[in-house]
Amino acid sequence: MPGRHRPDPSRPRVTQTLDAAAGRLPGPSPQRTSLEVCRDYWTALDARDAEALRRLMTADVVVEFPFSETGGVRPGEFREFRGLEPVMAFWAGTAWSSEAEGSTLVDADVTVSGDGGIVFIEGFGDATMTDGQPYTNRYVIRMAIDGTLVTSFRMYYNPIISARAFHRQIGP
Repeated sequence: MPGRHRPDPSRPRVTQTLDAAAGRLPGPSPQRTSLEVCRDYWTALDARDAEALRRLMTADVVVEFPFSETGGVRPGEFREFRGLEPVMAFWAGTAWSSEAEGSTLVDADVTVSGDGGIVFIEGFGDATMTDGQPYTNRYVIRMAIDGTLVTSFRMYYNPIISARAFHRQIGP
């Protein structure tokens, strides 16, 4: 397996963008806190730090990927994980042992709601597949924050690009 993928340093990582956005807000505020929670969440994801990630989520957290490579839109045709243990099993198991090496989000644009409860992140994935092929996709992530904990993480991306990179079947 090749060494850990390193994104192009000229492309800011999502953690840098979230940190900069929080730093532009005056003093303590729900918006600033939510941006800092999101930054810490992405830091834990990028570092594959399960314990740090666990501390940032509610017991009833929901992580979902509402897309379907088959073109369907019915429940069960997309991935959804409910509760801390299933979410941790996904991140620490399936996601971190995938065929993509060193995946991160770069060139992000961040929007936070007025009450700080919702953070939208749009950016580009930057990874290398274990076969050496580059993997890039465009992502939109919606994170819901309650105080200092993530209650939901919803990620949208192009399922066709993903299916091809991970050698999954497209269509029925």
